[in-house]
Amino acid sequence: MHLCKYAVQASLALGLALASLSVNAAGNIQGQQFQDWGGNCEVTNNQRLCYLEQVLRQGNEVAMVSVLGYAPGATMPRIVFQLPANVHWQANFSLYIEGGAPKRFQGRCQPNRCLAGFELDQAMLQRFQRGTSATLAYTPQKGQKPVQRPISLMGVTEGLRALR
Repeated sequence: MHLCKYAVQASLALGLALASLSVNAAGNIQGQQFQDWGGNCEVTNNQRLCYLEQVLRQGNEVAMVSVLGYAPGATMPRIVFQLPANVHWQANFSLYIEGGAPKRFQGRCQPNRCLAGFELDQAMLQRFQRGTSATLAYTPQKGQKPVQRPISLMGVTEGLRALR
């Protein structure tokens, strides 16, 4: 999986700004790999934002970007998914993680992409840290069968620790 700069823009567009770290701490995660998650930092509006990122490709196309990090002052991380614009955004998104009920949430679409995300609670954080994989399901267009996108959870614990 490789890093993709527009994931920060996706997070900011939803008003879900990621972690703001000191310059020294932020430099420690840039370019690092935490198993299946990459560390990335961007400077936006004179603020350094660092986050974990996972890019899912289908052929040469980006099918989904998953971004995980802390909003300024937040104690719990937030997950944001960036998807192609052809998503039926009025339908719920569902995140399935081993050993638990699905988490349902909503998103918004813009002309060139759809964004969906939520802040993890303690139980969901533990599922992210203990699990090895998850699946995001959504409906591409009204009346169509749901699409399922895989997400590796390998490296989440180590990556979130590095963000702190």
